[in-house]
Amino acid sequence: MMRRTAGAAKTLAQRTAARRAPQPTRRVLCNAPVASANVQPLPRSVLLSTVRAMSSFASDTPLSLWEIAEQLRAPEAIRGDREQVVQNIQSVVITAATTDAREQQALEIIQSNVLEPLLGFLADERLADLHIPTFLTLIKLSSESLIVQELLRLDGAAIVAKYLSPADPRLQAAACLTLGNLALDPLSETTMATATVIDPLLQALESPHEAIQRTAVTTLANIAGSTQGREYLCQPEQFIPLCALLSAENSDSLRSAVAFALGNVLSGHDVGAQEGLRESGALPELILMVSPAFPDDVCSSAAWAIHHGVHMNHENQSMVADAGGLGMLFQQAFSENEAVQTNALLALESVTIGHEENTQRCRDNTEAVTILKYLQRDSADDLNVSAKRALQGLLSQLE
Repeated sequence: MMRRTAGAAKTLAQRTAARRAPQPTRRVLCNAPVASANVQPLPRSVLLSTVRAMSSFASDTPLSLWEIAEQLRAPEAIRGDREQVVQNIQSVVITAATTDAREQQALEIIQSNVLEPLLGFLADERLADLHIPTFLTLIKLSSESLIVQELLRLDGAAIVAKYLSPADPRLQAAACLTLGNLALDPLSETTMATATVIDPLLQALESPHEAIQRTAVTTLANIAGSTQGREYLCQPEQFIPLCALLSAENSDSLRSAVAFALGNVLSGHDVGAQEGLRESGALPELILMVSPAFPDDVCSSAAWAIHHGVHMNHENQSMVADAGGLGMLFQQAFSENEAVQTNALLALESVTIGHEENTQRCRDNTEAVTILKYLQRDSADDLNVSAKRALQGLLSQLE
């Protein structure tokens, strides 16, 4: 048996270690300087075409949010394969089922800065073919509060509001839906309750498409949930066009949405707006809409608007009684529909508070008062907090 020398053993050990050592990862550096003076770098256009060709073989590997954001921000990507751009836009989604997991995904989207290029597409009128895919993505994303706050920080409301013009009904509808989601966030008041957003929404009410009108009205109702939004919408220039949509020529679904929005606008009990409600003819329409002949959602919304529209306003309270509204509200106070019953009780309380004549009219309806007392005694547990409070307040006035 041959014996190896110490030098040979050392050499063999070095070769074995070299074979076992991990090989360095190879990277393709498209923009890196080339070391050899005899090799020239490829033109950038050739590199981009090569990357696009390679991407067709690697389409099964999803890109990360950071990679998507980087591609969407690259000017050459926009000038290149638009189908790939649309695919990247559609890849920005929240898929988690639980609240915590959805918040985590929303946070990752924000950290990737992918929202900036999406809004950039909407801000650029030249990228018309990307507007619809971008809106569809933003509509889905804006259901998450964290995303909404980031969109508002990036001035997304003003960018989206520009598409409320009637030039393209699809974009107009998409803008309404997106703004509606933004307006739901409690922190959106300072951004959404402005002329920049509200005035274009009011212009959208003139659309010949009822779906757009209804979506715009719903968005205005959400904006009216804030003090600043209510104050702006109570001005005659904004309030009267909203009242006009209560016309019987419109569908029940649109009139219901308008009545609900008016209730939110009037919830601050602005006297000027209450006067406008009566003088525009909107209050008589609302009184008719609480009739059991209308669907429950219409009755509920109308009662909601009456509740706030007549509160401590003597003339409006009198009009409700003179138009036969007391009897219909009493009838709806026993509705099996919770929303109808609650809003009818609230409206009855508002119609009678501080109005002795209406209060006496209610007292004279002894049968209805007796049933209300039974309702308080036997079914109070079935009422929600608002209905209980309204019923208690109404009965205390009728004693």
